[in-house]
Amino acid sequence: MHASQRRLFSLLCLGFLGFLVVIVYLADTGQGQKYWAFLAKIPGGDKLGHFGLFGTLALLADLATPHWRWRVPGSTLSLSIASLLVFAAALMEEISQAWFPTRSFDLGDLAADALGITLAAVLARRIHKRHVKT
Repeated sequence: MHASQRRLFSLLCLGFLGFLVVIVYLADTGQGQKYWAFLAKIPGGDKLGHFGLFGTLALLADLATPHWRWRVPGSTLSLSIASLLVFAAALMEEISQAWFPTRSFDLGDLAADALGITLAAVLARRIHKRHVKT
């Protein structure tokens, strides 16, 4: 993947992160339902939202930083540092909901976040391998 492509993914990632911050702010202040009430009409809509939002952020972050890898000690397995950072942010955001009267911690939301992030990491790795010249 060329440097110009990584820069593009970096800009997209930052833009999407800003969008996600606005969504979290709206949810924390109790204003979100007027924007995403339609999700309540879809079975599992809230979980799909978590899956898609954090999965998209992880995909963009992974594509922007394809060489940020952490090798698991004593293993050939390596994990995306960008995906780990996105999961850490998702975990902190979910835990922080305990301090907002309009929000509540939901392990299902965190699981949807983790699933979206994991799928994004796998997809980003495949995209990167396909575009790396050997």
